[in-house]
Amino acid sequence: MDFNKLGAGCLPDPIDIRDYIYRPLGVGAFVVDWEKGYDIESIVGKIKPKNQFSSSACVGQATSYYVSVFERLETGKLDEISAKAIYSQITLGKGKGAYLRDGMKLIKEWGSVFENIVKSYRDNGTTDEDFMIDKSWKTEEIDKLAKVLQAKDYKLITGIGIDIFANAIKDGHGALMGVMGTNNGTWTSEFPQPPTLETPQNALWGHALYAGKFKMINGKKYIGVINSWGNVGKDGWQWLGEEWFANNGRWIFNPWTLIDKPNNNKTNMERIKVLKDKNSSAVGFFLPATSEDVAESYALNFGIEVPKVEGNNNVPQIDWDNFIQGEFELNA
Repeated sequence: MDFNKLGAGCLPDPIDIRDYIYRPLGVGAFVVDWEKGYDIESIVGKIKPKNQFSSSACVGQATSYYVSVFERLETGKLDEISAKAIYSQITLGKGKGAYLRDGMKLIKEWGSVFENIVKSYRDNGTTDEDFMIDKSWKTEEIDKLAKVLQAKDYKLITGIGIDIFANAIKDGHGALMGVMGTNNGTWTSEFPQPPTLETPQNALWGHALYAGKFKMINGKKYIGVINSWGNVGKDGWQWLGEEWFANNGRWIFNPWTLIDKPNNNKTNMERIKVLKDKNSSAVGFFLPATSEDVAESYALNFGIEVPKVEGNNNVPQIDWDNFIQGEFELNA
């Protein structure tokens, strides 16, 4: 693979005291279960790797991965989100890349659209910087469609240690991150290595990635990221070890986590029911799960253990008899 033909394009965000800071969910100190790990694909299914080719659109690519995860969690569909619709609106200029914060801000204020609405690839299956920064696709109609996929908010992850980063992945169904890399011959492998202190400044580049996994490998902690350079690593996924997070994250910058909000359409809202307990003043919300993956995601959010049994082809599936805690009947 010729890395001279692959783009990067992520710049460290300028400091902004208005940024909301990520805090671990729950009460007291957080504990990361590294032995159990976390794998977003076990919840939403297989994520298809993207390819930015020579463009500098990595922020758009990484952000679009993240939005597609939330779409699957909410609707049960893992539809590809347009990287071009994101990057073309936040680019700092041809070949200059973009800030992660601007990607997060765009998803909150504008939203995003599916790949079949704004295509990120030319007819021959490739893409480039000129194509990715072109905004001739933008119309009032598409602006309205984008609001359906808006996020509620975004938060900066500070104190860039590998434990708090892993916890943010679990809390936020992933996270966006920037890495400072160099062409050291490891970026096609499953385990890219960071630069060294001797790496010349002009040999460094910034690259945006979506992080959606963590686990122990041979006694070391690793964060799993999906790249936008095609089928590098294993199916696009690569592992960043503790060395990336050493010295308060020397080679990591500006990680963010998104907070989703329900799709802004009547069909989804009609699924939600407000229910009152007949024997008390307690009121709750019933939000139907549209797939087994979504049901498991809801359970994980509330800290509910999901019992599993062996299903077809030895694939684990939810043990519904032990998972369901009761029944009720909804009025029409």
